[in-house]
Amino acid sequence: MADIIDLTKISVKFNFELDTLDAVLLVTTGGVGYLARAAYRHFSDKSIRDIQLQRENLVHLLDEAQNKGARSIIVRVHPDVPIYAPSDGEIRFLDRTPSYNELEIIFG
Repeated sequence: MADIIDLTKISVKFNFELDTLDAVLLVTTGGVGYLARAAYRHFSDKSIRDIQLQRENLVHLLDEAQNKGARSIIVRVHPDVPIYAPSDGEIRFLDRTPSYNELEIIFG
């Protein structure tokens, strides 16, 4: 069996960004307001960003695999990542769990 390309391990890193509102929150609340806002930004949309990143990487992976002449690839992605079969290929789900889908993408 081929190696599994696990895209669920890819994660967006937290970037430090300081805008005007952050500076005001730091000065007026002694940092508590800024920390609350930073925590909200980090945790509220992290899973959405991770899913977008997995989708982008899957698209690039499929393009490269087709360009290199691969017959199929096996990938593991989050269940919310949209999966589209190649125009002349098919998708076989090998394993489905609440945290990931493992599938084989076969090129025609």
